[in-house]
Amino acid sequence: MCCFIVPSAVPIRFLMRQNRPRDAQARRFDEACGQLLRQLRVATDVQTVAAVRLVDEGAEVEFVEDFGFRLRPGEVIEEPSRWLLSDIRNSPERLTTLSGRSLAVSCAVVVALPMVEGQQRALVVLDPVPRRDLPMIQELATGHADMLATTLAFEAQMREVERLALTDDLTGLGNRRYWSEMLGREESRCARHGLEAAVAVVDINDLKDINDAHGHHAGDEYLVRAAAVLRSSLRKSDFVARLGGDEFGVLMTHTEGISAQRVTEILGKRLEHAEVDAAVGVAIRSEHSTLDDAWRAADETMYEAKRAGQEP
Repeated sequence: MCCFIVPSAVPIRFLMRQNRPRDAQARRFDEACGQLLRQLRVATDVQTVAAVRLVDEGAEVEFVEDFGFRLRPGEVIEEPSRWLLSDIRNSPERLTTLSGRSLAVSCAVVVALPMVEGQQRALVVLDPVPRRDLPMIQELATGHADMLATTLAFEAQMREVERLALTDDLTGLGNRRYWSEMLGREESRCARHGLEAAVAVVDINDLKDINDAHGHHAGDEYLVRAAAVLRSSLRKSDFVARLGGDEFGVLMTHTEGISAQRVTEILGKRLEHAEVDAAVGVAIRSEHSTLDDAWRAADETMYEAKRAGQEP
């Protein structure tokens, strides 16, 4: 059985779950990549140096120092096979971008980078005229490619460290630290723009009984099942976290008050269908309250629902 209580509803607005603002560390990484490319361009006196990521359509520019070809981050150069292996050549050719632009290139040096997070990248040096110092350019490009590869690998490691620090190991949901961070960030936005939001608290009723009767492994599977239901029942713009033990938090977004009630009812029904006994409480943030207030109110209504479910 799943019980829930929903207080009076008021409008709710919008939160983007996936687009966490880039922090100072991420900006420093971008600056480091840009500095490496800038140093290489100055040292070789070529027109364009770019770090590209191989995609189905070709090579997508991630970082670039450009003084003529007008390449920009996000632009894609066609002919994927052209960028798979390290290459050095002095031969006139035309490279075409997906936007339809044609680049007249006579000197090209490509240094393939090690794969990071399943992505193949390359450092590319382009110039409109042939170069007699091509071996020197290749040597410098190879050295800078090694530094760029190290920078990319370090940034990937830092992303993984951040992910682990904000993720609940058992369920894969956000943890309490991530929940507090998201709540604080959204509260700032709501206060700044006069927006509103809703918070739901979900408590799994019989986790202790399952642990006592069948062991903690069975209890863990029960929590994972509940987390899967919550994750699949919400939109990408919403956020769900395990707050600790048998309690989950849901931050609902871009939802009118009546819709928050419906979402909560759907959560209850889907948990019940998955044979997860839970109590759900929800509360609305308004212009006179904060998301922390809504969290506390949702927690109180959850306990009311819990008590109501225990009454004969």
